[in-house]
Amino acid sequence: MSNWFNKLIRIAGASFPGSSSIVQFYSEIKSFQTERRISKLEDPISYLHQDVWSVAEVIYNQVLIQDSWNL
Repeated sequence: MSNWFNKLIRIAGASFPGSSSIVQFYSEIKSFQTERRISKLEDPISYLHQDVWSVAEVIYNQVLIQDSWNL
C-alpha cells in the first residue's frame, strides 16, 4: 500500500517548484543505490573481501612465473 502512495507523492511533488528538487534528490539517491546493487551483481567476487584484488594479483603473478595453471 505504501509503494503506490510514495509514487503518488513523488508525482504530485514534481508539479510544484519547491518540492521538485526534493523529488530529484530522492531519485538521485535511488539511482545511486541501484547502481551499487548492479555493480555487485556484475562483479560479485570483488565484493567478497577488501583483499580480493591483492590475492588475485599474487595468484596471477605465480601463474606467470610458473607458466602453469596448477599452483
